Amino acid sequence: MDTAETTIDFIAKFEGLKLTAYRDVGGVLTIGYGHTGKDVLPNMVITTLQARILLEEDIAQTQKYINHYVKVPLNANQFMALTSLVFNIGIGDFERSSLLKYLNAKKYSEAANCFVKLGNVDGTPNSALILRRISERKIFQT
Repeated sequence: MDTAETTIDFIAKFEGLKLTAYRDVGGVLTIGYGHTGKDVLPNMVITTLQARILLEEDIAQTQKYINHYVKVPLNANQFMALTSLVFNIGIGDFERSSLLKYLNAKKYSEAANCFVKLGNVDGTPNSALILRRISERKIFQT
């Protein structure tokens, strides 16, 4: 399996698939594999294929942001872990994060330790997000 497919599968596993629009734990209207945006409408229904296409497009956009904001070399696993993280928390939270600051200072170990700190929803720890952050950190460190 190639890196792109591995990244897609990793994110899809954590996001889960919902073909009808719903509000996520943060109250954001969401559909498919965690797709959000102005194109997601209440009661909207999509197919599995549409969900996969949205996921691939969202991942591509996320990776463009990572390439823009990260100024240091990354191995494939680090890039995959960051893709999952940024896909989930959004570029704004990533841009303001200590993780990015440590990373761009080439403090990879300190950056890895920041993953779990990003497992909150509105300041409250979320067990599902913490488990995801632990998995992302493990990948980031390999």
